[in-house]
Parts: sequence; structure tokens; C-alpha cells
Amino acid sequence: MKIVNRMMAVVGVVVVFALTVTTVAADAPPSLDRTRTGSIVGNSGGAFEYYTFKHPGAGKLVKLRMTFSPWHPNKEGGIGFNLYAEQGKLAGQGVKVDSSSTELALAVAADFPTQYLVQVHNYYPGFRLGYSLRPEGLAEAQAEVGPPATDGAAQRPARLVHLAMGDVPGQRHGSFDFYELRHPGDENIWIKMVYYPNHWIIADGVGFNVYRGPERVAEGQALGLDRHIRWVKLAPAEPTTFLIQVYNYIPEILLDYRLAVTEQQVGP
Repeated sequence: MKIVNRMMAVVGVVVVFALTVTTVAADAPPSLDRTRTGSIVGNSGGAFEYYTFKHPGAGKLVKLRMTFSPWHPNKEGGIGFNLYAEQGKLAGQGVKVDSSSTELALAVAADFPTQYLVQVHNYYPGFRLGYSLRPEGLAEAQAEVGPPATDGAAQRPARLVHLAMGDVPGQRHGSFDFYELRHPGDENIWIKMVYYPNHWIIADGVGFNVYRGPERVAEGQALGLDRHIRWVKLAPAEPTTFLIQVYNYIPEILLDYRLAVTEQQVGP
């Protein structure tokens, strides 16, 4: 219990420091783009090694899996790995596969490309920990990024596959980007949009619509009170093609947006 309490007290400071250092250091942490191995000699204040992990987005699932040796009788809380997002926010931690296992795992899914910091830790003084850390399913998770829409021309919309991003300068009578989405039919697909600047005063004049032919069939809806995140669910019975229209009716505001297509349900 003392080890766990000490760990929680120290971890926040260490991670924020590590995140700060990685932004300026010439030798940033290695990328967790393949299996990585290492060795850490523990101490009571915690001993750490760090990796950057880039998730491709599009709702894809990647499992981070760590195995370590030798077995430690009191391994709970003192050995493992944590996943941190921006500003040092804890996004997850490795969970033991079974009660006697020396293996920990964490499933990670993200709608948009996201960079995380992975921290491997050892809080047992003098205990030399050998470990292997690997990202399972990373190659399969690579998401195809659609080209940006150009000139706001509906006649030649860009193809929306998994991810797309762009910006639309606002006009009083509307300014638009268009994407074509080919739905295979007979399955649920969610489209999620995140836009910036995130300010309530522009929320009613920006967003996206979904058309099938000349008919508007859906409009991006806010997730709870967070209006700069919009989403729709599309579930046609037959294969069909949708036209996604990103709009901005707010003069002098440049709308920076990202679109994600995912089979993972989007919700608050």
C-alpha cells in the first residue's frame, strides 16, 4: 500500500515533466511502432522508461501488451505501464491478464490520430525488471486519410475513407467543403466531426450535413453540451453513396475541422 500511494503522488509530476522534456529534447522517447524491450532497476520513488505511441485514429483498436520477468511476489501496483494523453492526462493503464500472470494489456481506440506517452514503471528498490512492450494490430489499424476538399466544389468532392481534415473560411451566405462517402450497406457507420475554434457563439453557423442525391438525410448533432463535436449514424440497408457537406456561415472565422468514419459507436 505504501508503494502504491507513493507511486500516485510522484507519477503526476514525473509525467508532466517527461511531456515537457520531450517537446524540447533532441533525443525524444523512441516510438512504440514495434516490439520494444528494456530493463529497469527499481527504486522507491519510481524508475521509468518512456515511449511515444501514435494511434492512427478512425476508431481502430490497438492492444498494448507488456510481459515482464522475473515474477515478483508483490507486483501489484509497483510494476506496469501507463498511457498518457496531452497535458499528462492519464488515458489508461496496463491491466493484468490473469491473477498469476506477468503479462499486462491495454486496448486503445481513437477517432482521430493521437499521440500518447507510454510510461513503463518499477517501484521496487533494487529489483531489476526485464520487459517487452508491443503494439498488437497497429499495422492493421493504419487508416487511409482522404484528400482535403478543394475550392468547395460539389462537382468534384474529395473521397472520405476513414479520416479527412481541412479548413473552411466563413461567408455570410455559406462556404462549403464536400466529401463523398461510399457506404457498403447493412452495417452501422458513424461520422464524427471535431472543429475549432471551440466557441459557443459560432456553434449554430458551423457543422456538417449528409445528403443522398438531392435529399438531406442527416445533420451532425452535438455530443451533449460539447457542441464542437458533432456526429451522425448512417445505416442504409443497401450500398449507397452519401455527400458530406461541411459548412461555415460565420464571416471572418476560419473553421478548422476533422472528420472520422468509424464502426465504433460514438457517444458522450
